[in-house]
Amino acid sequence: MNIKCSASSQTIVNYDADYKEGEKIAKEIESYYKIVKDPAVQERLNKIGERLQKYARDFSGVKDLKLTIKAYYSNDVNAFALPGGFIFVTTGMLNFVRTDDELACILSHETGHVVLDHHRKQMELQKKYALVALAVIIASRGNAAASESASLLSMAMMNQYSIGLEKQADEFAIKCAMACGYNPVGLLTTMERLNARERSYQDINWGIYQNHPETEERIHYIIADLKKYGVVINRRIAADYFRVTNNGPNVYIEKDLWFNLQDYPTIFPNPFIDLTSVIKNLNLAFDKEPSIYDIRVVDDNKNVIIDIKNISVICAKNTDENRKILEDLCSRLKKIVWKNSLWEAFN
Repeated sequence: MNIKCSASSQTIVNYDADYKEGEKIAKEIESYYKIVKDPAVQERLNKIGERLQKYARDFSGVKDLKLTIKAYYSNDVNAFALPGGFIFVTTGMLNFVRTDDELACILSHETGHVVLDHHRKQMELQKKYALVALAVIIASRGNAAASESASLLSMAMMNQYSIGLEKQADEFAIKCAMACGYNPVGLLTTMERLNARERSYQDINWGIYQNHPETEERIHYIIADLKKYGVVINRRIAADYFRVTNNGPNVYIEKDLWFNLQDYPTIFPNPFIDLTSVIKNLNLAFDKEPSIYDIRVVDDNKNVIIDIKNISVICAKNTDENRKILEDLCSRLKKIVWKNSLWEAFN
């Protein structure tokens, strides 16, 4: 789909002022954090940034808009934008994303905050809600309970507004990624891994998001937006996970050894040919994003088969010995898929 944009989409009120403000804050950040000087890292960021910058200029109508993207050392998985197009990403985030598609989607999201002028809108709303809270406090003549209620009301209103801005930036990221030739599903896979990561920590206090964390809410509307723009959701391609490789006759899924073909001469009489077939069929099956319940051993009168969503991954003559072997291989495959779905693929 061709995502068009025009000068009528302009939302930045005063780019020159934004740039000066962002530049000042950026210098403070660079004096506080250790900036990554690795040329390969900066080249990667610049390459993505140049493509996003062109779209951002067309979308906003600001022809001199400049994206300045830098990385700094931190284990936190984070990225943020400043007014004027200054974007910072942590080394934790660079290690967390698995592909340039995912990184481009994260940077597109931050670019969205810039071109949609979210910094100004957030500041204006903070002033407005601060005045509302102050009015409540004055009206209550300093009553402590009323003061606390006013503070909580402001926080709740700001929180809802922030969610709205994130939603706008996410939708912008999808359109921007598509227009720049990146896979927008990378935004979804990154958020899903972040959600799995957050849920793996037991000491997080979710507050009002106890049952529906913000990340989960974002995942739902990202999926809806992807469908709205006609994007085929194939997580494996966007995040490059469930990699199937081999080292000689050994078949690996990610870093996990599934099995060695030479250990099963009755199943694989022609290891080289059979290896090619197994890897090809497994890749086709993984493209369908199977769950462990889709991985099973079936049989007909002549053959016993490891089947994944009607794709025959391994087929052998239907004997008791072969069935036992394939059931063992099927069990191993399920364990590897389960492990990588919950952790390795989300790390």
